[in-house]
Amino acid sequence: MLHSNSKRRGFRWIKGLMIAFLTVSLLTACGQKQASEGQASGKVVATYKGGQVTEDQLNAFLGANKFFNMSPYYGMLESSPTFKKDMLDQYIAFQYLTAGASDEIKKNADQKSEDQMKSLKESINTNADNKKKFEDMLKELKITEKDLQEYMRVRFALSDMLDRKFPDDKLKEQYDKDIQADKQAYVDTATVDHILIALKDQNGKDLRTKEQALARAKEVEAKLKNNGDFAALAKEYSDDPGSKDNGGQYKEANIDSWVPEFRQAALDLPLNQISDPVETQFGYHIMKVEWRNSNKFEDVKSKVRDKLVQAYFSDFMQKDLPGIITKVDLPAETPTPAPSAADAPAKSDGQVKPQETASK
Repeated sequence: MLHSNSKRRGFRWIKGLMIAFLTVSLLTACGQKQASEGQASGKVVATYKGGQVTEDQLNAFLGANKFFNMSPYYGMLESSPTFKKDMLDQYIAFQYLTAGASDEIKKNADQKSEDQMKSLKESINTNADNKKKFEDMLKELKITEKDLQEYMRVRFALSDMLDRKFPDDKLKEQYDKDIQADKQAYVDTATVDHILIALKDQNGKDLRTKEQALARAKEVEAKLKNNGDFAALAKEYSDDPGSKDNGGQYKEANIDSWVPEFRQAALDLPLNQISDPVETQFGYHIMKVEWRNSNKFEDVKSKVRDKLVQAYFSDFMQKDLPGIITKVDLPAETPTPAPSAADAPAKSDGQVKPQETASK
């Protein structure tokens, strides 16, 4: 069963991948030498204002990119028929954008990447098996240690550039604007205890009417407000199998995965106060919010920065990049089959979210 905020959650998932994809892509892109400098070899696969990209450069970028993204999700992206073109676009975008890095930024990035590579090698060399796995992985991806160091070098360079592009005063300006529009704009995580009085069981069979569910929820509410033990009452009354034996708790959970009514209550309820029955499509919830993440500027500054960075790159990719690329000559390829769901490792925190309660 699709929960009522599935579209929003799907957008957040796509946005998260987009941020990761942009971030990963930009790291190596600027670390490669410009083809116009005569340092690269191989067939030219793209030309843009200010330089060219060879097949060797692109393959080195793809290999280093994959080294740092060994996950089923990356495999799914890689299986897309437009993957290589998308990655080429990213490569060109960040070569172009970071071409003007200052000497100070480049020097700092050189030193940091050298230090990081040294630490990586020291860690790997302490174990013969790890050393062999590392070497085998480089061979499989057809990259070198230098490619990885370049990847890290550009990570530091770009991070420095973006810090300077979005100083604290700009971040605070954006934060104030967001908070004015929504005072809880940056609250996205909470620990919530709840007891669900459901209308249907896990198989969709009717358990009780709305009137019966509300009466039972009020009974639970009264017991809790009379100093009843939340965990014991959750075990006795809750129809949420994913949390009833855990005190009814969702610990430090992403509130945006919850149905709107439950999410809003998690935002609005005073801490450690028993709620009135909260109605959702699944029934009635008695809730207690134990913790919410901070909404203060200093605590969410990195989130504000991520928002501005994403907007900056999205705008550049959509409006500017098409006019920068002058020619693309990528060979047609058959996409690699995406890993099946059975191949992907299961990811579970052991919790059944409110939207999942009646969906199994």
